Amino acid sequence: MTPTVRWGLESPGFWFFWATHLLILAAACYAVAVRRYRPTVGDCALAVAVSFVYLAVALSANAMLGSNYGYVGRGLPGAATIVDALGPWPLRVVWIALLGLAGMGLALLPWLVFKPRAPSSGALR
Repeated sequence: MTPTVRWGLESPGFWFFWATHLLILAAACYAVAVRRYRPTVGDCALAVAVSFVYLAVALSANAMLGSNYGYVGRGLPGAATIVDALGPWPLRVVWIALLGLAGMGLALLPWLVFKPRAPSSGALR
């Protein structure tokens, strides 16, 4: 949601960045549409746990390297992004984590609300 691509349309780097990111979305759509994957609360809990491990690793790496990987470092991105509106570090990290949790919850919500119905025993075959 907050890319800071420093290349223009004429650069292969621009297209590589977007192609690799769109492949993630394509894989998720494939899993749902073709493989009939249906996420559960357990899957969401695992995603949250892995995300917090990622956050811990990114915070540690940023502290050691002085970088801003995952936008959770002390610095701000080189270009204006929504991260600028989340306040100063380290409070910004709390907001990023809360927004991530909210996003995962919203992504799971349709699967909780629109559960497929089991066929009744008297259904016509």
